[in-house]
Amino acid sequence: MSIVRVKTEFFNNDAQTNFNSETHANPGLDIEELAFTSRNILLEGIRGTGKTHILKMIRERSIETFEKNRVLPVYLSLAKLSEYELLEDKLFRVHLYTNIVQAAMNSILDNFPTIESAGDLKPLNLKVIDSDAPILEMFQERPIFEVLSELQELFNMLNRELLSAEVRSVSDNSKDFGAEFAAKWLKFKGNTIKKEQVEQIINSLSHMNASRYIVNFFNGLHKILDLSYSLLLIDEISGVAEKAQVEVFRLLRLVRASTETKEGTNFLYFIGSVYPPEKTNYPSKVRGHEFDFIQGEDCSMEYLEMDVLHDEYESFFKFITERRLLALHPESNGSINWLFEDEKTFLLAAFTANGLPRRYFEILNNAYSIASKRHSSEQDLKRIDFSSVSSAIQNIADSQTLSENQLTDNDLHYLEKIIIPRLTARNTGAETRNESREDDKRLPVHLFLSVSRADRKKLGNLIYRGIIHNLSRTRKSKSSTNELTEHKGIMLMLDLSVGFYYRVFNIQKSVEYFQNDLRENSKKGYLYYSTITLIDPE
Repeated sequence: MSIVRVKTEFFNNDAQTNFNSETHANPGLDIEELAFTSRNILLEGIRGTGKTHILKMIRERSIETFEKNRVLPVYLSLAKLSEYELLEDKLFRVHLYTNIVQAAMNSILDNFPTIESAGDLKPLNLKVIDSDAPILEMFQERPIFEVLSELQELFNMLNRELLSAEVRSVSDNSKDFGAEFAAKWLKFKGNTIKKEQVEQIINSLSHMNASRYIVNFFNGLHKILDLSYSLLLIDEISGVAEKAQVEVFRLLRLVRASTETKEGTNFLYFIGSVYPPEKTNYPSKVRGHEFDFIQGEDCSMEYLEMDVLHDEYESFFKFITERRLLALHPESNGSINWLFEDEKTFLLAAFTANGLPRRYFEILNNAYSIASKRHSSEQDLKRIDFSSVSSAIQNIADSQTLSENQLTDNDLHYLEKIIIPRLTARNTGAETRNESREDDKRLPVHLFLSVSRADRKKLGNLIYRGIIHNLSRTRKSKSSTNELTEHKGIMLMLDLSVGFYYRVFNIQKSVEYFQNDLRENSKKGYLYYSTITLIDPE
């Protein structure tokens, strides 16, 4: 009978390709509050924290509640811009803003039945009348559905032209690109949109003030569709080239500063996803940019990485497991005991995921494969066991988290020559002393590091890779009273799966340490930690 049969899609957790709203679990961020409280927000987190999932959930909730809230969600993943990053700035800008407008048009056209039935408006018959909104102003007296459909076709053709060999290979073509493309459009479609109008669109999109042009476009949609506001959901901001990031932040800053209506509200807000500052190119005048974009001032910040010290950490991972089991295996009744041999096995997988849902399901997928082979000849029905999860953690840490092609020699030096030996020696000493101590006098095993700001900068890539975690940028329990006190420097934590991989502690007692030692230590204000000074390799 071997191991319990689990569908392969149970382990899928990449929201770019396998988004499933039915298995959503609230990670401490309320979707409705994010979407409908009129704020500009950046969601920060390393890979696998659920940034894309949250943005797509906001998109879903906005459409589901459109009649009540009249918020138009406009989702765009900048990952699709990678092909265009080699274009010169003007042509790249055309593509970026074309995609933003296309995303808005797609949101309207894909959800027309919902928008049409909401309130007294009938957008299908609504016309663009007296619109001073760029892009729309040339379509007066035409139905909005017809206008958006034609613009969609125009922009699709435009983006194909931007990738054409002659444009990519000869940058001088960009000088006359608008006129050349307008001529091709005229030949292809006739005079539905005049040649001069097509040129005007392209020239406006390529201009340094293109962001203002786009903002005014959303103001036009606001009036035509009687929206509360549009909500730009910009994903993967940190995943594109620096010039692309700067252009996006130029738009986001303008959204914050220049979208107020006569009623005192704004007609456009944004929620974007970024990596930690070490991997995000925030524009700064001191670094030679024309403007500043300052976290916490130009937007609110929400950190998606869930702290393993959070009071509800275990319940969150239990809930996302139960939701997925109910959706894909109703025979399980949503019980983790249907999947794991015991709760300790589940907790090991959950804690070593270190707050990353994607890594959690990667560990489970690998552990399930190991357990399937291990129990292939068993007569009784088996489930994922502790030993299989332990092996999976080793595999995932080695092949993914500690992937050598993502780490520099300095990264490995700081990790393996300084941090790991220091923590291992400290924890081995504590475990030895604890053998002869009463429980109330035992020394806690810990993975906490105190570093200077300069040394934290050296650890930037390790933080981005999820090997080191910046405790000042993780979501704590609202009831937590611990503070990262200044005299201790900047508090970081070694990733639990990495600590497990390097045997920084007795791995047979790992769940006990994760649940008790680390949490109690943090609640007491991090009384036990290791001060680390990074010495560069010679």
